[in-house]
Amino acid sequence: MHVLQPDDADIAAGVKRIALARLDAALAALGNGALPVDRKARLGRTHLKKVRGLLRLVRPILPDHPAQNLALRDAGRIVVDLCDSVEMVTAIDRFADLLIDGLGHDAAVSLRAAIAQQAEKRLRGDDVPDLLQRFQIALLSARERVLDWPTIMDRDALERALAKTHRRADRAVALAVTDATPQRLHVWRTQTAYHRTHVRLLRVTMPGPMEAHLALADALLDGLADTRDATLLDAILSQQDGAVPDDALAKARLALSEEQDRLRPILFDIGAALMADTPDSFARRVAIYYDIWRSGRLIPSD
Repeated sequence: MHVLQPDDADIAAGVKRIALARLDAALAALGNGALPVDRKARLGRTHLKKVRGLLRLVRPILPDHPAQNLALRDAGRIVVDLCDSVEMVTAIDRFADLLIDGLGHDAAVSLRAAIAQQAEKRLRGDDVPDLLQRFQIALLSARERVLDWPTIMDRDALERALAKTHRRADRAVALAVTDATPQRLHVWRTQTAYHRTHVRLLRVTMPGPMEAHLALADALLDGLADTRDATLLDAILSQQDGAVPDDALAKARLALSEEQDRLRPILFDIGAALMADTPDSFARRVAIYYDIWRSGRLIPSD
């Protein structure tokens, strides 16, 4: 459903179809009474992020792209606090072995229980129904705007869109290599996610090379998620003074720092491989893949 189909009249038509499907899925999650609050918020926000990536593919033919992008960003921020409360628990679970080794089993279990209790309290807050309603309204408004997206885009516009997203991801790598602050790593993760959205959409056009490129993007984003969780967990630990012995706290935080030091060079290498092409070269090649796929011609295998 979320990839191009042979019967899409044009790539822009396919992007529009998929964006609408994403928003419909987000709205369905919000309306699903069987889903807990955190799942509603996280699923909705995930689909919204994908739509922001799709928006970047049609920006050359969408004059009000900046306004639409800001509206989508603001919609996601409505439920960001609900999502973040659960991500703190996820961060603890991701590094459970490290925490147990540093803090001891009982202290690690107690810490997780306390953070999980905070998350549950946040998800039961009096403002949650209002937040979800506001989020639903924002998603419906976004859907109305997507209905007006153009359905025709020429080759030049496609190349410009692909190149711009690639260029921003490439720049984010360079900045992170220079100084890997949490803010720069966040930008790198965001720009790589937009690039991955484009690759995922177009992977059907030439499965071999596009799937390989997608695998690199997936590996990079998984690693960047680990660094984000490590940073989040370190912030949690920094607030535990007095609740945990100082030496145990220092040991756990040192282990987190060492894990991030181990991850960074690996991520920089993956990022370099992912961005090995120049933006224009990547965009031109993928646009050619799309043209070949649309023509129905087969590429002989070795």
